[in-house]
Amino acid sequence: YSFTEKAPGKFAYENEDLNPGELQATVYCTPLLTPVDYTVVFRPGHGADDISVTFTIEDATSGSFLPPALPELDGFVAAGWEAYNLEAIINGTAENVVAGVYAPRTYTVVYVDETTEELTAGAEVDAMKGYTATEGYEIDRVVYVTEDGAETPVTDGKFTMPAGRVRVVIDERAETAPVVINGETVSGTLGGVLTFEIHLAPDEILAEAPEGARLVSFATERDGSRTLLYAVDVTEETPDLTYRVEKREAAAESKVTNGRLTGEIGANEGKVSGYQSTKDTTFASAIYSFAVYESEGSARSLVWLWILLILLVLIAAVALLYLLIVRRNLGPNLFTRVIVGIVTVFFTMCLGVYAFFTGKAFRKGKSPEKQ
Repeated sequence: YSFTEKAPGKFAYENEDLNPGELQATVYCTPLLTPVDYTVVFRPGHGADDISVTFTIEDATSGSFLPPALPELDGFVAAGWEAYNLEAIINGTAENVVAGVYAPRTYTVVYVDETTEELTAGAEVDAMKGYTATEGYEIDRVVYVTEDGAETPVTDGKFTMPAGRVRVVIDERAETAPVVINGETVSGTLGGVLTFEIHLAPDEILAEAPEGARLVSFATERDGSRTLLYAVDVTEETPDLTYRVEKREAAAESKVTNGRLTGEIGANEGKVSGYQSTKDTTFASAIYSFAVYESEGSARSLVWLWILLILLVLIAAVALLYLLIVRRNLGPNLFTRVIVGIVTVFFTMCLGVYAFFTGKAFRKGKSPEKQ
């Protein structure tokens, strides 16, 4: 309806007693009308509840009608309500449902090469985008990190975009290759060097060293135990490494008594028969171990033989000089010089014999052979 002012009108009352057409009265009529209520439904969608609003024709024509606020939804940006016409709704030429208009909210994903992309929540993200493998390295882990620092592992290089900014992180590690050491498999950096230790108790020896590995260093503890550090180059064709540790044989302690080698083996003490020198033999006794042994309970040393020969040479030299002096073929001064020379030769021979035995013992002590 649209009545904004009083409308003039005439009321004609005709009576047979009156002159026809004679005006009897003038009446003014003002209609009394109540506005009808109408309902319009605002529907946001995306699972949000509908919003019903009541209005009248006066609301529609006066421009005083205000629509409700469009609800905020996760993952969307509210754009507003679609266009509507209240008068058309009243006239029945339009539906009384108004839909909400939303634009998908986008979030930023930062890839490993620092490139970015705007994606909506729920979109599939290729975490490997922008990744370039480093030669000699392999992927250790792939995660995406949210703004609050939370890390989420990535499976098969893809993940679902969450409602928030994320950064892709790819960690690398050096490529590894398996190395078998005495039946146990360990991982080594391909192209690098793998080190491992062999621990020996005081009564143990390394009977067989790992072939293909090299000894880097060793350390001896106070209790006599030793730690050997070996290294091996790791390649795809590194052979299996094996080593063998055995119990050390009972060490024989030896000593020299009156020029003869004596000692003990285990609990048996006495003169040694068929004595076998080992690396554990003391340095002093090793000098005298260069000897020949015959029967049980006896040990003949060559040291006395050397001393006897030197004394015989010295006696012969003195006798020869005496004969020359008696025959007056040698003067006193020359005699003194010759004596000095002989003494010098004597001590030189002693030093030579000592050096010979010492060198022999030293070489035997360093030899890996037990004999």
